[in-house]
Amino acid sequence: MLSQEDTQNFVLSNGFADAPETQWPVGALIAAGAARTEGANLILESPNCANGAAQATPQPVPVPVPTPQPAPAPQPVPEQAPQPVPVSVLQTANACPTFEQMGQTYSMTGDQLYSPHSLTLQAGGSTDISGCNVGGVGFANAVPHLSIGLSGMETYGRLEVEVDAQCDTTLLVNTPTAQWVFDDDSGGNLQPLLNLPSSAALNGRLDIWVGTYNGAACAATIELETWNG
Repeated sequence: MLSQEDTQNFVLSNGFADAPETQWPVGALIAAGAARTEGANLILESPNCANGAAQATPQPVPVPVPTPQPAPAPQPVPEQAPQPVPVSVLQTANACPTFEQMGQTYSMTGDQLYSPHSLTLQAGGSTDISGCNVGGVGFANAVPHLSIGLSGMETYGRLEVEVDAQCDTTLLVNTPTAQWVFDDDSGGNLQPLLNLPSSAALNGRLDIWVGTYNGAACAATIELETWNG
């Protein structure tokens, strides 16, 4: 900082004394240390100036805060329409009996059938089999009631299959050799009875249909038994 004497000398030596309106401001700047002299030049001293040019202090730029967006509302999931369950074409079309489909399956040996084995079922059907080229009459379904896997039949002479019911039933069989065998009333009282020769040729799948003569339906019992003679 300049002394009062130095300040007065600078003002007087540089002609400031001729301008009364500048004597006091210039002297005050120098006296306050806000200016300095370099020869005949007056240099302002300011922390915000460089070489007499003011430098603006950078101001912080506010960062915009994103406005929170509401969460999207959950969209309802469309319900799936129930799919139709496939139904056997043969069954709904009143088709003829066929061994291409299997009925209720069982496995039995000749030894097991040496004691009579009985099964219950619903006799009847929707197809008139007289035009089906299976050698029978009455009504039955396309799908067999029973599909029985036979084994050990070569040690027995025959397999007896008979039906007992409260209506007039029929009996249709397809052997493991794809032979159709039919009976109507051989068991008496309007009930069927079949005796199939037993041998190794009877080992395999035996399909059985229990139909009715007039298209009615009723509960029935079928019995299978092997015989030596």
